[in-house]
This record gives sequence, C-alpha cells and structure tokens, in this order.
Amino acid sequence: MMLAAGHIARPRTGLVVAALALVVGLACRSEGRVAATGACDAGKVEELVTRLDAADPHDRPDLIVEGWSRACEVPKALEFMFTLAGEREGVDERAVLRGPDAAALEQRRVLLARVCPDAEEVLTRAASLRARERAATLFDGCALGRFGIMPREEYARHTIASPLPWIGYQWLLDQGVAAASARSMVHALLLLERREFGAVALPRYLSLAPGDVTLPPPANANAVFVTPEHILYDLRGRREQRVTIEPSMVRGELIRPLYDALDEAASFAAALDPEDPDARRLTVYADQRAPFGVVASVLHTAARAGLQPWSLAVERAPFDVGVIEASPWTEGGARRLVDIDARGAVTRSGDPGAPVVEIQAAGEARFGRWVEVAISERAACEATRGCPRLAIALAPR
Repeated sequence: MMLAAGHIARPRTGLVVAALALVVGLACRSEGRVAATGACDAGKVEELVTRLDAADPHDRPDLIVEGWSRACEVPKALEFMFTLAGEREGVDERAVLRGPDAAALEQRRVLLARVCPDAEEVLTRAASLRARERAATLFDGCALGRFGIMPREEYARHTIASPLPWIGYQWLLDQGVAAASARSMVHALLLLERREFGAVALPRYLSLAPGDVTLPPPANANAVFVTPEHILYDLRGRREQRVTIEPSMVRGELIRPLYDALDEAASFAAALDPEDPDARRLTVYADQRAPFGVVASVLHTAARAGLQPWSLAVERAPFDVGVIEASPWTEGGARRLVDIDARGAVTRSGDPGAPVVEIQAAGEARFGRWVEVAISERAACEATRGCPRLAIALAPR
C-alpha cells in the first residue's frame, strides 16, 4: 500500500469547554496587589524546582500537581486547574466545580490586571477567534514573552488559551519566589494545561515519535491508537475497544476486528453527515516503539473499510501533537526508493531527482524510525527540488 505523506486528531470537549468558560469570565479590569502571605516554603520550592528541572518534560505535569501543594498553598485563582487535573489536597473540589467564589474572582482579576493590563480587550478578542488562534492572540496581546517562560512559537500551538498559568506566575512572585524558580513551576503548569485541556487525549503510556511538522491535527476524525502491545480505537458511533497485537500483524494484512469497527464507523459517518469532510478521515497515533508492519496493517485495513485520507501523529513538543498527512498514492512515474531494514538501516535507489519519494520498511522496523526517515526525506525533497508530493509505501517488505 502506498501513501502520499501526513495529518489529524481526537477532540476533547468537556474539559475544553469548562476551561474556556474562564477566559471571558476573567476579562475584567481591576487594580491592586495580592498581598504576600508567606504561602510558600522556600526550601520545598527549591526542592520542587530541582526535581522539575531534572525531570523529563512529560513527567513535569504530574510533579507540579503533586508538588505545588507541598511547597505552596494552592491559590484560589488556580483551584480550578488543579481540581480538573486531579489534585485534591487543600482544595474543596465540589466548591470549585460549582464555580469560583467572590474571593477567587477578585484574586484572579487583581493578578490578571498585572499580568495583562489590556486583559479585557485581549481576552474578549481571543474568545471570538477559532481555538487555534487564541493562544497567539493572548501571548501577543499580553506581551507574555517578557516572562521568558515559553517561546511564542510553542505556546501559539496551544488549543486552549487560558491566563491561569500566567496568573500563577505573578502569584508566585508575590509570595517571594525567585523569578527563575517561578518560571520552572509555571512552565510545568503550561505543560499540565496542554496535557489536560489539549485537543488530543493521548493514553499516558503512548510515546509518539518526535517530528518537526507544521500541520496540527483536525478537530474531528476517527482515531486509532497503536501501542507496542495493543491497537485501541475510538470511532464514531462505537465505544472504545482494543485488539491485542499478534505476530502475524506485522505483515500489512487485514485486521478483522478493526475492519468490522472501521466499516461500521464509515457507514455511521456517511449516514450522519454525508458532506462532513472528516467523516471518513482516520488518524493513527502510533507509539514510536510499535512495529512498522502493525501500522501498515492498520492503514491497509482502513483502506479496505473505505476510510481515507489517513494521518500519522507525531509529537512536536511535549504534549503538542502534529501530523503527517497521508493519502492513497497511485503508482506510476519516476520516483526515488528508500528502504528501511529491520535494524533501521536505510538504503536508497531509483531516480535521485524524482519528484516523488517512496518509503518502505521491514515489518519489524520501529515505527519511530520510519517517521524519522519520512520527515527527513520530505524535508530534503522540498529543500532541493520542491517535490509536489512524498509517497510512502506502507506495505512492509
């Protein structure tokens, strides 16, 4: 099976809607300062920051959730975020989910006015934009780059633009926490925000291949998750199910339980809205450690069920998902051939100046290696000859 190279994602609705409700509600001017109350223990803050700085970025959200309440009080302005993220200590969960009280609202207003003097205008404008435009609007309108916590390019890819982490930064400074320590803690909060409220709800144990791509995942599509042991699918009209990966699945063959589910999902989508462009799209979120042949089998099965185009998810930054668009490729014409063996070694043949690059791999090759080569080949092709498309062979050899 052959594809033209990568794009797509699974939406998260409830938490995002709840978080967005805060954006407009915070757009009120206020003056003043939140008084320092000695709410942080300097020694415990230092210990937490040391752990954060040494940790893998993927572990930092859990560390900040567990460690904040030990190093500092949880300010009322952040109770909402910590409650939805699973923190319970020191927070009245029921009260938070009922809505902020007057004290919490006032604390947010005071802190926000200092973080973003034009908050009313900026947040009102952001709330009227598409989700993927809000973060950049907040970052620019509030000049958040002055804090040096996260680069604009990375923050602009947030699908939720909440001022809460930035409010947390100002609160930490007011408690006497050093700016460098506050930046580490708030960077972890931003990663927590992306993980909890982002567009894609990934299983915690799924490790996507890294990839420098520009396409974000679409808001609505069928999704299949491939781990080293299982294939999980979350499809329209069906509850989430899983299939245990068998050795035979590395040969690019039909996976019958998945086919039945995909076929039903395609029929359901067509009946629900025949004009929906995403109704037959499929996103594959494959662990970089998964065998290439299993991913090939998933896409072969999707093609048989009539689901296409396909997208292959990669991680641009921690909890920031991008995609490589994939669609069926018609054979014919000059092309360059790239082959990846089971150990990851690459050989190239064919016309080096061809406008199409076809990539194939052994079924046992790691999918992460396939992604690495595919992105490299696409970049080289576009940089040297402006190739109109990159074809990818997903049938393992």
